[in-house]
Amino acid sequence: MTKEQGFVVSSGKIIILWQLIYLVSQYKKMSIQELSSMIQESGALGGTVPFDDAVRLGNICKFIEFEDGIVSINSLCEDILLPLCSTKDPNTSVVRAILQRIILLSLYRFTWLLFFDKDVDAFKISIPQEWIDILDQAELFDFEQDEVEDWWNAILANVNKFDLSNTKEIGDVGEKLTVEYENSRLISDGILHPQQYLKWISRFSDNYGYDVLSIKGKTGARKKISYSPVQIEVKSTVMTNLNNFRFKISRNEWNIALENLDSYYFYFWLGVNVIKLTAADGPYVISAKSFINKIPKDQHESCEWTECRLMIDLNSISKG
Repeated sequence: MTKEQGFVVSSGKIIILWQLIYLVSQYKKMSIQELSSMIQESGALGGTVPFDDAVRLGNICKFIEFEDGIVSINSLCEDILLPLCSTKDPNTSVVRAILQRIILLSLYRFTWLLFFDKDVDAFKISIPQEWIDILDQAELFDFEQDEVEDWWNAILANVNKFDLSNTKEIGDVGEKLTVEYENSRLISDGILHPQQYLKWISRFSDNYGYDVLSIKGKTGARKKISYSPVQIEVKSTVMTNLNNFRFKISRNEWNIALENLDSYYFYFWLGVNVIKLTAADGPYVISAKSFINKIPKDQHESCEWTECRLMIDLNSISKG
């Protein structure tokens, strides 16, 4: 089992939640006491029945509603869950739908989504064991199934969605534009499911040392598709002067860049408008290698730099 939003999720609670929903769908409205008695007496799970937690899970997922001690299911539940199964015991489709709902409602807590990989063994390295067990039981590592790929794509598509309607952050807009640019580039390169490779990393944490993870796409004279990762650090400004672009690099960003010199790039956006969520110019793309002789070096073991400011002329830099 696993803990999200202060709540422990387990397969048993998902099973009881479905039985609760199924009973309410049959009898329309039931009191919480009636539901508890019926499920407890059914012998579900063959032991202690986590009824209260199943009710809480249904409330978290917004599948059930309460009024004066009466439980009812809402239109969301009727539209998403009920068409998937017609029996008291949940099928795989129901379990998958509930799991997807749990993840989407607290998306940025699931940092292991950033390491999605169709190589199951490689992917599982990044997933907590409790979630490996749950996903295994729902057969969600069987990427040969179209339904499984669709399930993951629906979640991964939301990784790069973020409401910036009220943002005042110039950097957020630059990152959004970078994700959109990379998505279009990968589609143009013939990548069928760019969401499997393109991740807005900084939405999850600022500690990774870059903002966006992508892949190389078509490279070389033969334009062969490369799925090798590309780390992108985004720098944005409201200014439009190409001659004098000023930006900062943190020690963490540079350390990560040094570990990935062949794949770490800076994307520069100018004339950012936080109201329209646009930029007048960009992206200008520069490899981290270009700064290798410009970044300061520590002069003594007792003193180290934590942030440096650079100024570059973008006139000689080609756009992405």
